[in-house]
Amino acid sequence: MEPRFINRYTMTKEMIREFQWKVGRFNVLAILCAVAVVTSTLSAIFNTGSGRFSLLIFTVFFTALLALMFFMNANGTWKRIVEQSGGAPREETVAFTEEQAYNDSAATGGRVNIDYASLKKVIVTKNLIVLKTKAKLGYILRRDSFVLGTEEEFIRFINAKIALNSLK
Repeated sequence: MEPRFINRYTMTKEMIREFQWKVGRFNVLAILCAVAVVTSTLSAIFNTGSGRFSLLIFTVFFTALLALMFFMNANGTWKRIVEQSGGAPREETVAFTEEQAYNDSAATGGRVNIDYASLKKVIVTKNLIVLKTKAKLGYILRRDSFVLGTEEEFIRFINAKIALNSLK
């Protein structure tokens, strides 16, 4: 069957960072909010001069550590992607037919089929469209990289496919 939509792009480190920051399991904002709640609670319990100073140092240190972990994780993911594709950034082509989607990846040299029944939601960020599956995988598309179809048409199409999944 002929594709209705094709998205072709070269993976970049910035895409990995945006994906992990906005979509990935390592949700930095949620963790920072949890640290703020714990710190506020501890501050209320130990409301002394030296206690407040210690909690401030702890909060700054822990926040810096989380930011470092985020960048190390994004850089590690980027290095794996480049290594898998032979030392150069990989080109991805994701096509969508009426029946299913498929990803032709330079990293694997093969085709990965994406069943619409496995899709759970669509997340749109500044530069990306991410298709999340029930297994918590994320398929990344660049918003500005449709070589067949448009971003707006695609979002309507894929949301309709996901809505059909919820009716089954």
